[in-house]
Amino acid sequence: SKINYFAALTNVLNIIKPTKFRRLFAVNFLLYTALFGFFRSYPMYVVNEFHLNILQESYFIAWVSVPLILANMGVISWLSKKSTPRVLMSWSAIFLGLFLILITIPGSKHALWVTLFLAGSAGAICLPAISAFISFKASDAMQGATLGNNNAVAVGAEAFSGVLAGLLAAVFIKLSLIALGVIAIATGVYLTLNK
Repeated sequence: SKINYFAALTNVLNIIKPTKFRRLFAVNFLLYTALFGFFRSYPMYVVNEFHLNILQESYFIAWVSVPLILANMGVISWLSKKSTPRVLMSWSAIFLGLFLILITIPGSKHALWVTLFLAGSAGAICLPAISAFISFKASDAMQGATLGNNNAVAVGAEAFSGVLAGLLAAVFIKLSLIALGVIAIATGVYLTLNK
């Protein structure tokens, strides 16, 4: 069939239209902000707080990828058989928030091996749960448009999280991780309380 490129661009406006998806897109925006903000914030934090060089920082960046890989090698599949995307999304968001705040508490760089792994694990579960949650809410006819708009939300949140994390870290290096943690916890609690 013929592709209408103008309609593809204007379809993004459906994100803010008063539909059943607007609230879901707002929730997803907040969670994407916390998730992508984590990936923007922790490298700034480990360098500024512990005065690491590039090689030392790269170890921690590589380390955060380990729980992401492990989660995609079967953990997410196993969890998705045991629970719904909404429950996975809400609880992983709460744990993500707690672990983001936890990163800032220990005064030792050695604690980062644990705290970054925990935050990465929660994020690895939350990220696919976000897409699954909104996918299950869309009809078969609306799958493409809904998931496309959700990707637009993710891209917007990724850009926003970079600016937010940078500004907050400029005020106080731990502030970005703490604020992103609070966003994740609040969003997870909201999802838990509002079925």
